[in-house]
Amino acid sequence: NFQFESGRREAERAIDHARAIGDVELEADAIVTQASCIAKDGDSSGMELFDRALELVGHGRVAARAYTNLGVAWASLGDLGRAIEVSVEGAARAAQDGDVQGAAFLRGNVLGLRFDAGDWEEALQEASSLIGSPGFNRQEYLALTVRATILESRGDLAAAGGDFELALESAR
Repeated sequence: NFQFESGRREAERAIDHARAIGDVELEADAIVTQASCIAKDGDSSGMELFDRALELVGHGRVAARAYTNLGVAWASLGDLGRAIEVSVEGAARAAQDGDVQGAAFLRGNVLGLRFDAGDWEEALQEASSLIGSPGFNRQEYLALTVRATILESRGDLAAAGGDFELALESAR
C-alpha cells in the first residue's frame, strides 16, 4: 500500500532528524507513526516499535498516542482482547499523568473495542460511565450510540430512542 510505504519512509526520516537534534519525544512520536504504518499494513513486526516508543517517553501525550495506536494495531491484526488490554492500560497511564483528553480518548477506544468484541455488558457499563464525564464530551455520541444500540437489542426502545436522539445532538 503506497500510503503505508510512504508513511514508513517519512517516519524514518523524522526518526533520523529527531536523533540528530537529540529530541527523544519527537523520536518516540515518529516511532509511533512508523509502527502504526507497519502494523496497519498487516505486519506484526511493528508491535515491538510501540514498546520502544513507550520506553523512550513512558508518559505524557506521546505515550497516550502510542497506546491509542497500539490498541488500533492489535485490533487490525485481529486480537481484540490484546487491543482492549493495552487500551485500558493506556487510559490508566494517561489518567495518572493528568492527560484528561488522552485518557478520555483511550476510554472511548476501550468502549468501541468491547462493543466490537461482543462484551456488551462491559460496554454498557463503560458507556454509562463515560456519558457526561470530564474530557469525554467530544466522543459522547459514541457512548450514547453504543448504549442505545445495546438497550435497543434488549427491547428497551424508549431508552434507546432517547439515547439515539442525544447522540445525534452530540454529534452535530
